[in-house]
Amino acid sequence: MEGKINTQLFIMGLVSAVLVSIITLFMFFNTFQNQINADLKADAEIIAKSYEYLSENGDLQDFAESSIRITLIRSDGSVIFDSEKMSDENHIERDEIKNALENGEGYSVRRSSTTNINTYYYAIKLSNGNILRVAKDADALNSMFTSLLPYTIFVFLALLILSLAIGSILTKKIIKPITKLSESVDDIGSEIDDEDIYPELVPFITEIIAQKREIRYQLGKVEREKNKVAAIIQNMSEGMILLDLDKNVLLMNEATKKIFDVGEISLKHDSLLYISRDKDVNDCVDKALEGENSSIEIMLDGRIYQIIANPVASHGEQIGVICLIIDITEKKEIESMRQEFTANVSHELKTPLTSISGYAEMIEAGIVKEEDIKNFAGRIRKESARLLSLISDIILLSRLDDSQREEAVHKETVDLLGIAQKCADEISVQAEKQGVTVTVSGENCIMNGNITLLTELIQNLCDNAVRYNREKDGRVDITVGKNFIDVKDTGIGIPPEHRSRIFERFYRVDKSRSKERGGTGLGLAIVKHICELYNAKIELKSTENFGTEIKVIF
Repeated sequence: MEGKINTQLFIMGLVSAVLVSIITLFMFFNTFQNQINADLKADAEIIAKSYEYLSENGDLQDFAESSIRITLIRSDGSVIFDSEKMSDENHIERDEIKNALENGEGYSVRRSSTTNINTYYYAIKLSNGNILRVAKDADALNSMFTSLLPYTIFVFLALLILSLAIGSILTKKIIKPITKLSESVDDIGSEIDDEDIYPELVPFITEIIAQKREIRYQLGKVEREKNKVAAIIQNMSEGMILLDLDKNVLLMNEATKKIFDVGEISLKHDSLLYISRDKDVNDCVDKALEGENSSIEIMLDGRIYQIIANPVASHGEQIGVICLIIDITEKKEIESMRQEFTANVSHELKTPLTSISGYAEMIEAGIVKEEDIKNFAGRIRKESARLLSLISDIILLSRLDDSQREEAVHKETVDLLGIAQKCADEISVQAEKQGVTVTVSGENCIMNGNITLLTELIQNLCDNAVRYNREKDGRVDITVGKNFIDVKDTGIGIPPEHRSRIFERFYRVDKSRSKERGGTGLGLAIVKHICELYNAKIELKSTENFGTEIKVIF
């Protein structure tokens, strides 16, 4: 901008200097031309007045000077006298003569073809009708212009230099407020009241201030969104990797580093191979680079992960690949448990139903003796009771698993000591048959809960304690504290290798003995689920052939 202004001012100064020089020369020319004409007229008038007193025309020679030519001409154009040389040439067609005859005086200027010098003429009509003409060559005028030329050039150069200097000063003065704004653009809001700022710039500055505020707001918004996205990505439990088309790592969150056990990497420089050299992983990414969605499952440190690789496109052009690494170990375990549970349920339901169906068919076919019918009916009733118990436990587990678990809790004021005593009373008949003594001790434990579920919990603990106790002289001691219930027996105990799995559904330490004693294999699984509902902790202590102690702490 400053250069353009300087250039424009320089051009203006140059044009001004040229115009001033031309105008000055023109004015000098006109002034001196008028001066010559005035001098010629004055000389002619003096000579004309003196002519009346001259005795002869030849006396006009006395008035002629070296630079003035005097000519006396008749009205017909013939020459009477010429101070330079006599000529027979008729001057009637000369402009100054014609004007003098018509108007009493006349001017003209002619350039000599031989000397190439301008000659100025003035003619005046005398009282006798003759024409007196005075002439002067312009060589003196040219010499005057020649003498003035250095001064003209000096004035031209002075004006040019002055215009450059003034232009530079004005440019800096004009540019200063704008430069000041550009140098303090971050503080432009405080500069708007500065007296050096042009009023014409105020709307422009106001608009800049508004745009700056909007830009800062938008940048802040983008930065906040960026930080939010970065925080979400870094705190994801799933791993995430963003790769470019050369499989260089652009982004990797903390979960990925933990999954693949890698440290810090210099992004945009390290390849996917730095994270994993597994062929399946790289093949999965290569498919995504070809524009296909791909997915694989891999095993790392005993955990199962699913890697999902998808192409990333921008404006219809693929720019990279995003990979999600999801831990599906629990999902696989749940699926396995579900499949195992389904198989177990089918098996457990099939066994009593097969027995019931077999006994019923034998009775129906009449191949059972009369005295054995009662025995068969008892077996059918026993298997039916087992079937009903199994179905009841499955329904309860299903209810504990579904989305309405909070309704299952249904909090009300209950006393664990009272529930324990009730459960002991209900199981006493079975305990006496097996020679087991059941005792209840402790203090009242008042809490909020579902009395049905808490009864089910204690009932299953007591039932297992009696069912797997010694044949005779066995004991089951139930102790209730302020926030716990403890069931201790003198039974067969649990081998160490089975203790981590006894709370699984349908898991039995000794399957033959469990079936003999009528267990469904779901009792401790129900206990575990009810404890999870109340955030209770289960403690297990067991010594093989000496007994088991299970303590539930609320």
